Amino acid sequence: MLNYSKLMEHDPFIYLRFTNTRGQKIDLVEHPLMGDIAEVIAINHEIKKADFTGFYEIGEINEPGGDYEIIFSDNGELKHAFELK
Repeated sequence: MLNYSKLMEHDPFIYLRFTNTRGQKIDLVEHPLMGDIAEVIAINHEIKKADFTGFYEIGEINEPGGDYEIIFSDNGELKHAFELK
């Protein structure tokens, strides 16, 4: 898990905004210091959580209903849909 407040202080570049199948609004952003050599970061502003996605490209992580869809679990951990099945 990343420090949400510290990350937001750096105003990361937003690759994409989407709403997942749970209705969570997710921002996929570039790491503000490491750029595209770091994994894509997912942010859920409603619960003030951010974490690395495990992916270097957006690809399937924003496809609603897909196995790699980004979901923040009830305890705030970033999960992929297949991990919750």
